[in-house]
Amino acid sequence: MHPCLTITAGVNAVTDPDFPPKEKILAQTWMCRNAEKILDSCKYSIEAFDIFGTALTGQQRARMLGGTITALLEAMPSCRAGFFLPSKKIMTREGMLFFTRSYESRFLDYAVNFRLYNRPDTPYILLDTLGMQVLSMPDVQYFFKDINPRAMMIHARSMLDLLMDEKNPIQDNDLCDSIRDFEFNRDVVWSMHYDSSVMDPPRDVIWWIPTIRF
Repeated sequence: MHPCLTITAGVNAVTDPDFPPKEKILAQTWMCRNAEKILDSCKYSIEAFDIFGTALTGQQRARMLGGTITALLEAMPSCRAGFFLPSKKIMTREGMLFFTRSYESRFLDYAVNFRLYNRPDTPYILLDTLGMQVLSMPDVQYFFKDINPRAMMIHARSMLDLLMDEKNPIQDNDLCDSIRDFEFNRDVVWSMHYDSSVMDPPRDVIWWIPTIRF
């Protein structure tokens, strides 16, 4: 069973055989600028995972995991970072402690990675998230150009929050506001479709496709 979370602490390189190769981890850790330094400076790790989590709803599991991660951080002041194996996301201790919202929201902050890929010889960018499969929920996926990637990340995070709302499930072919200049734009809406992921690992995603509101 793979851990949902690895807490690292120590002074030398982590050598756990379950860790992916360092270069693979670092390929999508651009949100943690000192990820390589963290990996090289830690010797010890504590792995945390839930055994019967699949019996819970996605929201319940997120609440439990978010609370568990927070408790581990409080119990281990020498912890330097968290590495989330399903999403290959690394966050510093300070980064994780920065989040103080609900445990469900903290799970999204802690464990869901945002990945960017350039399509060769085109102006298009693929943005996807990785980590929602832990909750048996779809990730989100965008294919776009001429939009600031960080603005698109804001939109993606809002959609993840919507997925976590049990009272407002996203249905196939639903519409949502687009984003422009870091503000949600009601003049242009995007349609949402359930599909398979373009990038590995294979998983369910919600794909956003631009369309005009008349």
